[in-house]
Amino acid sequence: MRPFSLAAVAATALVVLCLGARSAAAQYATVTDNEKLKEARVAFEAEKWTEAIAAADAALDVPGNDLEENVEIHAIAGMAAALAGKKAAAVEAFKILLAMDYDHKFAPGMKPAVAAALAAARDWWKDKPVGIVVDHEGLPPPYAGEPIRVAPTVLDPLEVVKKTALYYRNGADKAWSRVDGERRPGATRVELFIPGADVGAGLEIDYYVELLDEHGGVVARLGEARSPRTTIVPGLPPGLAPTKPPPDRHKVGGRAGLGGMRLPVWAIGATGGAVVLVVGAIIWAVVPKTVDLDVVTCVAACAD
Repeated sequence: MRPFSLAAVAATALVVLCLGARSAAAQYATVTDNEKLKEARVAFEAEKWTEAIAAADAALDVPGNDLEENVEIHAIAGMAAALAGKKAAAVEAFKILLAMDYDHKFAPGMKPAVAAALAAARDWWKDKPVGIVVDHEGLPPPYAGEPIRVAPTVLDPLEVVKKTALYYRNGADKAWSRVDGERRPGATRVELFIPGADVGAGLEIDYYVELLDEHGGVVARLGEARSPRTTIVPGLPPGLAPTKPPPDRHKVGGRAGLGGMRLPVWAIGATGGAVVLVVGAIIWAVVPKTVDLDVVTCVAACAD
């Protein structure tokens, strides 16, 4: 084992102390390509509250933020606004933050102004659903070649959700396809469809739904790429579909021949006549003598 030098131990201790002193925004930072979010982090850590607010607002306008990025942007915006003495703006930012992540954990040591704004935002949510609620009862039974309707319910008191995106694939080795949609104001259900052309017999179809803000940033999810919902289309793929069995050669006129043999028509007719005569003899033997002979004769004749 390599011996530790005193200088190395001291350097390690310094790094640990710096990490422990990082601000709440930095501790909850996500990996992102949003340059405006990076600017907001830097401004917040430098305690430049006005610059942090402006950078956070600009970061929200960047299209396609993921859920973690949106949560962090609103956290920075709320804390910076509270520390700048803009409580109303801080409360609004925290209300949206709680809509996306109701159980969000802030770092300990929160300043009183931030704590007051966060408490006011939580009070607003007291008599409402816990954040944006997305629920799905499941899919209707899928049919090969038919579109699959995906229609989750959405409870969104702040009307943050403006758009929707459905991701699906018809095999674990396939790339994800995307279907975009809009949410009508106040709608509690959104509708998206997996195209029938991608719904093949015997296929396993994975899917998930993202609820988006006006800039296309994610604010809620139903499933995700790492743990999607799944449905299986009944039936066998076309290449494995069973073929129609060949006709039975031992059938004549829909009835099996004797011993698997095909009987000529005259033999069938003769056999039928013999059966009629035997039935008539039995009836004659067992019926009471009081029965009219014409009736017995009629039974035998009518059976011919």
